[in-house]
Amino acid sequence: MADGSAKPSFLVVDDDSFASMVVESLITSLGCHVKVCSSGEECLGALSEQKYRDSPFGVALLDWELGDMTGKQVVERLHADFPWVSEMRIIMVSGHAPEDETTTALAALGVLTYWEKPVTAKRLQDLLEEHVAARK
Repeated sequence: MADGSAKPSFLVVDDDSFASMVVESLITSLGCHVKVCSSGEECLGALSEQKYRDSPFGVALLDWELGDMTGKQVVERLHADFPWVSEMRIIMVSGHAPEDETTTALAALGVLTYWEKPVTAKRLQDLLEEHVAARK
């Protein structure tokens, strides 16, 4: 993103179509672009297309349990295949609270935080404000 105050594009990866529809609506209401993927492989494909654009995704919300792989596996592939992903804020989301060793392992992979579902408008607004402030 050339302009440090620009709102980020979001990548949402969740195999629950209702949950991803709600999150997409919340993100759109904040004035941000959002790309929704329903699997880990679809996410990796979206990033393959995105890496050649001027404005890569600034934030990724990844579900912990996807049909084809875990969120942890997606993050490992992201770092292996896309070195620039270290600039993206990655948030893991799940329907259950994580165990301490899970959050420690994810932090080591560059995951910013772990949210328990449901994702709320307030959380997204706070994240957006933090993202914009960090880019200034």
